[in-house]
Amino acid sequence: MNKLYVFCLTIFGILASVVANAQMVSLNADGTIAGNMIHKSDNFAYYSCGGAVNNDLITAGYTWLTNYSNMLEVPPPQNQNCVVSQGLPGTFFAFNISVNYFISDSNSGCFYNNFCNDSRTMGFHFKDNKIFLNFMVINAAKSLTKQMCVGLDGKIINQTGCSTM
Repeated sequence: MNKLYVFCLTIFGILASVVANAQMVSLNADGTIAGNMIHKSDNFAYYSCGGAVNNDLITAGYTWLTNYSNMLEVPPPQNQNCVVSQGLPGTFFAFNISVNYFISDSNSGCFYNNFCNDSRTMGFHFKDNKIFLNFMVINAAKSLTKQMCVGLDGKIINQTGCSTM
C-alpha cells in the first residue's frame, strides 16, 4: 500500500476531531496570540502552546508531522511539546501563526537563536475563506525542505505547500 495513502488514513480522524471542536488558537481582540510569551525576536513572538493552542490541534499537528517525518526518513518530533509563533506587525511574516515541534531537548531552544536547522512546523494558510494546514519539515543535514498542504477535511491538497495553491 502507498505510504502516503496509509498516512492519510491514519490522520483523517484526528483532524476531523479538531474541526468539530472549539477554536484552534486563542487570540486577543487585536489578533495577537492570547498566551504566555516566552521569547520575542526581530520577526516573531513565541508563546507556550499550553492554553494558546487547542489540545486536539496540538495532537493532530504532532501526529501529522511524526508521520510526515517518518515518510521522509528524518527524525520525527520528540513529543507534543511545542511553541506557537506569530509574525510581528511590520515584518514580512506579520500575524502568520505556526505551531513548532522539536526533535530533541537540545533542539527545543533553537528559536531563541532565531534559527532552527531541523524543524517540524504546522502553519495556517487562508484562501477563499477556508483554512488549510501547511506542514513543513526542514532537515539541514540532508538539505531537505518539504511541505505538504492539507485541508481541514484531512485531504492532501498538494505536496509543495499551501502557498503554491
